[in-house]
Amino acid sequence: MEHRGRQLLDPTTEPWADHFIAVEDRLLPAAGDRDAGYTEEAYDLNDPRKILCRRLRRELITDRRRLLVELPTELSEVLHLADRLRREHGDLDGFRQILVTLRRYREMMKRAQRDLQRFAAEPADAPHSCRCNSRENHTLPEGLASQTFDLPDLRVDG
Repeated sequence: MEHRGRQLLDPTTEPWADHFIAVEDRLLPAAGDRDAGYTEEAYDLNDPRKILCRRLRRELITDRRRLLVELPTELSEVLHLADRLRREHGDLDGFRQILVTLRRYREMMKRAQRDLQRFAAEPADAPHSCRCNSRENHTLPEGLASQTFDLPDLRVDG
């Protein structure tokens, strides 16, 4: 592929958010950015398979994040109901059913956490120190940092 003075963008040194616009899981070069255009062509960034992978990743992250944010509220309501059944009605069968449901929810939360860890901006096995002995560059590029979020501390390791 002829590059005519254009250069490939290095995703490890160039924040792609400065060069591309994401539109429905496609990466479109910013207007007039010849290097982004060349990079998009060379890497075939909008191959249908790559678009599908981006969409599936986005949907998974959105779904798992929603689950981990909303489920604790629902669990609290279920626990309240279980306690009321046990105290007011002595309903041990209902209580057992609720415990089964809670265990299922706990497993769902564990899977959601594992899924989100796979797509973390900073991999779990990333070193916490580097050879430069400086913390100056130990930040995410703004384009990536703006897409990250902290998960609630759920403590579902039981």
